[in-house]
Amino acid sequence: MDIQKIDLFYIIFGLSLTFNIVFVWYIRAILKKLFFISDNIDTISEVNINFAQHIEVLYEQERYFGEPAIEELLAHSKHVAEQMKVFDDILADLDFIEEKAADREQESSAP
Repeated sequence: MDIQKIDLFYIIFGLSLTFNIVFVWYIRAILKKLFFISDNIDTISEVNINFAQHIEVLYEQERYFGEPAIEELLAHSKHVAEQMKVFDDILADLDFIEEKAADREQESSAP
């Protein structure tokens, strides 16, 4: 009976170890994607702001002034810019939290 308990322990241990390895790999893959997005969000925001400014200049031209399609496009581009700003703020908060955790880790490892 003790042998069965030991075998059960090794089976559960092996399953747990496998699960943890897969879990760590999955979390690492997700974080890698998140950091890629975080690194490139500024570029996307700049492109969107430039696009919104270009649409606004176009809309203000006498030829297109009052054009409903351009007016809607301008409103939509401003909305997208606002959403990008919110997303950028969220990522900035995550960076702040990460930096704070790294500072705590350095303080605890310092002699």
